[in-house]
Amino acid sequence: MLSRRLIRIRVTQTFYSYLLKGIDTAEKAEHQLFESLDRTYDLYFYLLHLIIEIVDYARFKIEKNKQKFLPTYEDLHPNTKFIENKLIAQLKENRDLQENISRIPYNWNDEADRTLIKKLYQQLTESEFYQNYMNSDDNSYSTDKQVILDLIEKILYNSDDLFDNLEEKNIYWADSVDYILAMVYKTIQHFSIGDDLRKPLMKKFKNPDDANFARNLLINSILKHQQYLQILEDHIANWDIKRLAQVDIILLILGLHELLYMEEIPIKVTLNEYIEIAKHYSTEKSPSFINGILDKIVKKFQEEKLIVKTGKGLL
Repeated sequence: MLSRRLIRIRVTQTFYSYLLKGIDTAEKAEHQLFESLDRTYDLYFYLLHLIIEIVDYARFKIEKNKQKFLPTYEDLHPNTKFIENKLIAQLKENRDLQENISRIPYNWNDEADRTLIKKLYQQLTESEFYQNYMNSDDNSYSTDKQVILDLIEKILYNSDDLFDNLEEKNIYWADSVDYILAMVYKTIQHFSIGDDLRKPLMKKFKNPDDANFARNLLINSILKHQQYLQILEDHIANWDIKRLAQVDIILLILGLHELLYMEEIPIKVTLNEYIEIAKHYSTEKSPSFINGILDKIVKKFQEEKLIVKTGKGLL
């Protein structure tokens, strides 16, 4: 499922579009937010499909080598362990995956895609973990699963070519590959030898609360925009708020809304989340700046009993 971090990032981006007048109503902003979350979720199935495509390319290579004019003994008697991977067989038959692959408007069929798959397969075959796998007499399900986990962790996670390919395909994919690969990795981890084609894959949201969280955070931050700007002006000494980076203002506003109105979210979680987002989406000084301002506001509002958190461990 999409993480709260990724949801916050999409809310930040949508709010940014709204403030730049790319979106003129809160309703349209909400529509764009959920469109972005839908497209981000598409990437989950697309990357699962990529793993199948890499194995299919291995099968293609074996068949092509057999058709050489003068095939070698190895060409005619190939090691088929990888293409007979038991976990991949499950993944290929998975009903949830097949239905979503047919739904999303993307495939791995154009020239750039085939070049990428060829390169990823080559990197895989040159890796030590793959060679150990292919040379091992262990044909267990757990070994088949581990080589796919290694493929994700050691090849896909580190492939700039993959990241570049996905960035070209969809504007919502450029900054979410790491998050979605983590979902793919967990999905493979949770497969077991007894699973059949009905095994459910990850849902878009962990529960309905996540969708409500996204909607609440965006819409209420938009509606209370001016109110939050005034709070920030009151707590930013020696700074003209109009001269602050727009992303910093947005992150501060979203943080304020979580602190004041989302009682179930711990203060530390809110602070840490927006500091981390600032590291990737704003200036070098933004994380410490955002941390300082929000920490100052938290202390003042706690004294005034304006921040109330419910449950244990929420401070």
